[in-house]
Amino acid sequence: MSHQFNPIGLYTFLKPFLFLLPPETAHKLSLYSLHWAGSFTVGRNLIQSMIAPPLDPTSIFGQQVPNRIGMAAGYDKNALALRGLEAMGFGHIEVGTITPQPQPGNPAPRLHRNPKNHTLVNRLGFPSEGMEIVAKRLEHYRNHSANKPHKVARPLLGINIGKNKETPNDQAFLDYLSCFRRLVDFADYIAINISSPNTPNLRDLQQKEALEQLITPLLDERAKREQHTPLMVKLSPDMHDDQCLECVLQLSKLDIEGVILSNTRRTTSPWSGGLSGVALHESTLNRVEMIKKEIPHMKIIASGGIGLDHDVDRFRRAGADLIQIWTALIYRGPKIMRAL
Repeated sequence: MSHQFNPIGLYTFLKPFLFLLPPETAHKLSLYSLHWAGSFTVGRNLIQSMIAPPLDPTSIFGQQVPNRIGMAAGYDKNALALRGLEAMGFGHIEVGTITPQPQPGNPAPRLHRNPKNHTLVNRLGFPSEGMEIVAKRLEHYRNHSANKPHKVARPLLGINIGKNKETPNDQAFLDYLSCFRRLVDFADYIAINISSPNTPNLRDLQQKEALEQLITPLLDERAKREQHTPLMVKLSPDMHDDQCLECVLQLSKLDIEGVILSNTRRTTSPWSGGLSGVALHESTLNRVEMIKKEIPHMKIIASGGIGLDHDVDRFRRAGADLIQIWTALIYRGPKIMRAL
């Protein structure tokens, strides 16, 4: 098996030109292009005909989705391009990370490519327009989607939430609770991000006592509502296996439905931040296998280093219910949807 994120089709010729742009500029260019193309029927039809993979329906949380492939959180942080991403054929789309109050994130440059190793290093730090602005976009998307005929099941919509940088950890539950209350009505699942390496001390929330203090208010709030929205927790790949297993066992006892394995890996060379890309492929696969073997009922979204040919089947056999990509899309291009 080749452990390379090699470009596919015409992207072989386009990628060198895109890589002349600074990484964050290229990111914004693709995001706004998808936003505008997705705003028109012609654009959506063109994207779908050129990119969308064949139907491969599966079910999770009692809902059918078109396929197991999802867009990971971090690409569309502020729900700008949902209709374009839907046209690409994603089975689920995870927006965010969304914070209660707007914040700019870390200063630029904060996104770096390493083409030799097919990886990215980001130190974005939860740049967010805030939950109020994002909520309005999500409401618009949901209203449009509800009034539009669908030949296939709609993509699952995940909403990834976090805390503002200046919020101390002992008050973090208030930020997550605010986001949950404001955004849950638009979500098919809520993803709780406590594992980014780019928000100071955020990963301390993965420790047993802090985790329970964070999760319990969300569960209490959910219990008050008619609609039972599944909760997922996004974990760090830097935990040892026994730490990760202990954490997932605790989440299972708290009635959390699933985990996202995993976030980016902390790195300091050649840049400081979170490492993503093909280097995480094997560790993600092994972590999924371990958790599924020990806690079979736990739903798993695999995220990190995914994007090699036939990864849908590879990770399904390992025990993943769904998979997510982002970095692989940058290196391989949009036709990756049909290679997975």
